[in-house]
Amino acid sequence: MKHQKSMQAFIQNNIQKKDAVLIVTDESWIGSPFQEHSIMFGKMYCAREGFKYNKMLNELYPNKYFWAHNKEQYANWDANQMPELLLEKHGDNFYIYLQYANTDLHDKVIQDFFNSNKNDSNKISIVKIFNDPFLKESIYQIKSQNRTETLPQQEFSCDFEENATDEYSNFITNIDSIFIGDGEYKTDYTAFGGRHSLSIPAEREYGLPIALENIKLHDFIKVELKCKRNSPSSEFLMVAKNAHPEDGFFAFISSASTIENDEWETLTFTYRIVNQPKEGLLHIYFWNNSKKDIFVDDFRIRI
Repeated sequence: MKHQKSMQAFIQNNIQKKDAVLIVTDESWIGSPFQEHSIMFGKMYCAREGFKYNKMLNELYPNKYFWAHNKEQYANWDANQMPELLLEKHGDNFYIYLQYANTDLHDKVIQDFFNSNKNDSNKISIVKIFNDPFLKESIYQIKSQNRTETLPQQEFSCDFEENATDEYSNFITNIDSIFIGDGEYKTDYTAFGGRHSLSIPAEREYGLPIALENIKLHDFIKVELKCKRNSPSSEFLMVAKNAHPEDGFFAFISSASTIENDEWETLTFTYRIVNQPKEGLLHIYFWNNSKKDIFVDDFRIRI
């Protein structure tokens, strides 16, 4: 008990409510001194991982991040994150609460943030400011000033205004060698911008496939798109899948939502690659399991 009180006293005296903190426990079910971690644990067992609470939790407990064991991702209340982006946002003062009975996970986290500085001319400071060897938990403080923006390795977009051929089979992007879609149709009666959007009809469960090349372990994929859904309960997930089925890797990724107007919202899907795709080939597509029509516009990927 005295060890727990010592850690709690340190947190109360040194870490403010709005300070950015990454909370990493040895296992998902192991507790921590942060109430936010307990709330996140309960949230994961709610319907659709408690998505309806995301906005409220971001407002009540801002700048709190977690290691999601079930996804092997860094995440906040509603989206996956990457170390580089966390340091861009909070590099002047960022804390990591880290348990270390699981030495592999402890070393991975430290290495992830240390490596996030490999292309940056500025030095990053990672200092252990509290340690309890009895409970095997530490707090690190990270500082990195004047960091430059993390530039994407690849970036492409599609507004669904032009088909790649006369057939309504796929759509051109701003990169000549990359096409989107497989049999979807563009509409001329609803769009967020321009004249057209992409229609994924209710009877089509999967759609909008894209093949990505030269994908490496720990690459971070960010997909943003405008979406019009006929019901707020509609499910629309991104699926990342190894291009070689024998490897058996796939992941379902939910989105963070920002309302644009009465009809359209921006959906943001983020995912950090945790399994090296064979030959660097990764397929992503979207799962419409709502049994309702969905429309997509202004599609953008950054890697």
